[in-house]
Amino acid sequence: MRSVSWWPAAVALAPVLCSASGIAQVDPTSRKHPLHDLVFLEGSWIGEMAGTLGPATGGRQYHFIVRDRFLLMKHDRDPPEHASGGGIFEEWSIFSFDIERELIVLRQFLAVGLVNTYACTLDRATTRLMCESEATEGSTGLSLKLRYDIADRDHFTETFEVLGPEGSLQVRMEGRWLRTGGPG
Repeated sequence: MRSVSWWPAAVALAPVLCSASGIAQVDPTSRKHPLHDLVFLEGSWIGEMAGTLGPATGGRQYHFIVRDRFLLMKHDRDPPEHASGGGIFEEWSIFSFDIERELIVLRQFLAVGLVNTYACTLDRATTRLMCESEATEGSTGLSLKLRYDIADRDHFTETFEVLGPEGSLQVRMEGRWLRTGGPG
């Protein structure tokens, strides 16, 4: 029996694949980058939040990851007793660009075990990023809306709304964010 090896083909293709991926990488500050409109978020932020989750303060860091293809947001909030279930609130969210649908996608990972996926559109005229849930893992029957209203390079307001199965809309959180460091 003859053994077929994939190794020579992989070695031959390696330079081609490496150079192609290098060409495809675009600096997020370039207008050619699909997440260029979100570059303003990069850096550190502090915020004050209100809503049905109760008053709180929080901190965030946004930075590009995986060869600058995705924008990661890490968020924590004090006091932790206002988090769902009374535990410590922690969130990681990742913005990506869906090439087929030509829109921004946000995946939100919450410490309580929930994962929410949103389809987002940016209205440049109003400087508003509007995200509507497409899928929720860990909860059913809810429609989620997340809105970023961009005031300027150092300020934005974020509103998180939940539309329950009975049709009631509830502002769960409204946060006002101020840049404290990083690009801007």
